[in-house]
Amino acid sequence: MEQPSKRIWLLQDGEPLPCDDGARLMRTGILSEVLAARGWDVTWFASRFNHTFKSERTKDSPFEIAPNYRIYLLDGGAYRRNLSVRRILHQRAVARSFLRATKGLVAPNVLLLSYPTPELALAGRSFATARGLPYVVDIRDPWPDIFASYLAPPLRPLGSPLFSYYRKLARGLFSSADSLISSCQTMLQWSQSLANRPVGSNDRIFYHAYPSVSEFTETLSSAPFSQADPLRCVFVGSFGQSYDIPMVIEAARVLAQGNERRVVFSIIGDGERRSEWEALAKGVPQVEFTGWLSKNQLGQHLLSSHVGLLVMSKGVSAFTIPNKLGEYLAHGLAVLNSMPNEAAAIVSKMQVGETVAPGHAGDLAKLILRWLENPALVAAYRARARTAFFQWFSAETVYNEYAKFIESRAKISATSD
Repeated sequence: MEQPSKRIWLLQDGEPLPCDDGARLMRTGILSEVLAARGWDVTWFASRFNHTFKSERTKDSPFEIAPNYRIYLLDGGAYRRNLSVRRILHQRAVARSFLRATKGLVAPNVLLLSYPTPELALAGRSFATARGLPYVVDIRDPWPDIFASYLAPPLRPLGSPLFSYYRKLARGLFSSADSLISSCQTMLQWSQSLANRPVGSNDRIFYHAYPSVSEFTETLSSAPFSQADPLRCVFVGSFGQSYDIPMVIEAARVLAQGNERRVVFSIIGDGERRSEWEALAKGVPQVEFTGWLSKNQLGQHLLSSHVGLLVMSKGVSAFTIPNKLGEYLAHGLAVLNSMPNEAAAIVSKMQVGETVAPGHAGDLAKLILRWLENPALVAAYRARARTAFFQWFSAETVYNEYAKFIESRAKISATSD
């Protein structure tokens, strides 16, 4: 008997793609590979515009990653700032490009829609509902309920009509989805509440997971830190509004003023706030900005560090557990966290680090001083990090379970092509 066809479309605008130089694949990228390995025919609809580097991709579209895995690049124009009118226009144009690109294509058995962006997800819902196909929504950020925190209080009333508009779009998308997926409980509850949708048996949590690191060694030193062999703290990410690097810089300044030279802060990445943060760090020699590193360079940097900085701020920090947590744990890093709610609870439960209140640079400096005087504590946190990674955040485990769940929701045809 012939095997049934298994086609899936994934709609995600914003993640690194396999064609990007030195790309570190994230949630959709890793899941696509897992699905293809499990025999699915995978089509990923993404943007031609590279969200991280704010540049256009020049690949032909579609292009094949494997015989049963391809990526369509959707045109939508450029934007410079993540929170901008041009970003909204980009999102709308990408949604229109998706509907044009799908004309004449064989429909999938299921669609996985990443939210945000709302416009592309809604275009996917329109395609699915017109054909009676199931769609699953993977919720990454609670748009628009985090927007107000990024605006100065006098400007927030001006944004209210836009917030109401996007809440209406999200409510319609979530309420009719076959399943809601999220990377943490808080965000899943937010989506269910917004849609006035009871907790359902088809709704699930799958953490942002990360591939295991084969180069990792279990040999962790508890030797005293020194200026020659400092405590190395690292942040990896795009330099946007959600990250509280100013708190890290201020903590480093406090330590420098106390003549503390046994710690180094590496800020890895780039983005719209780089010049601002570099200006803040002027005169603080313990803070270094590396720019973007290649995948191999980044891996080596993480493996030679001790502490991963989980420092998010403003609205999104109360809702999410970012992919950085899994990345830090995979490399055996202790976690220095300033995020509340679930992120703080997980760091505490796993005993892989400690949490300070967001924005409290003085408390951050005091905690680092305590760790500097207790290298055995840092080594203990790091030793537990790998155990926690394999229990909670291993991509090999999490995304295979995610793929199995998608298979359970798909509308599989009875015959193959």
